[in-house]
Amino acid sequence: MSLCRLLFHVKVSSSGCWERRSNMNRNGYSRLYMNGKRVMAHIYSYEVYKRKVPKGHVIRHTCDNRCCCNPDHLVSGTEVQNMRDRTIRGRHNTQKLNKKEVSDIRYYKGKGVSTRSLAEEFNVSAGTIRDICAFRTWQNIS
Repeated sequence: MSLCRLLFHVKVSSSGCWERRSNMNRNGYSRLYMNGKRVMAHIYSYEVYKRKVPKGHVIRHTCDNRCCCNPDHLVSGTEVQNMRDRTIRGRHNTQKLNKKEVSDIRYYKGKGVSTRSLAEEFNVSAGTIRDICAFRTWQNIS
């Protein structure tokens, strides 16, 4: 597997995160394809720079930045540890958007603004924008 593919879309933030905002899923994690298989960028980075993820473990972001694939910001741990991190850091409410923002997204999409531009503007994935505009999510907001 090639590091070039992982690092090609990376931009380093002021906090040291290696932000890879290419091919993001609806949860904000970047993915890449290696040998025809879809892999999560942060997991791939961990395995390339550190070691294979132990069985029953997940890769946790110490920076709380889901699109970060900096191996210095990634640690292995259990799902319970990951949930504890979420609670301690105040991320138990994962809702990123409010009702006004959802209305704005639908309005601007109707005016022809691209999905990608909206995703960048509202700091969500393109899949989130598509789901909002197709009323798969936030059905109660017009």
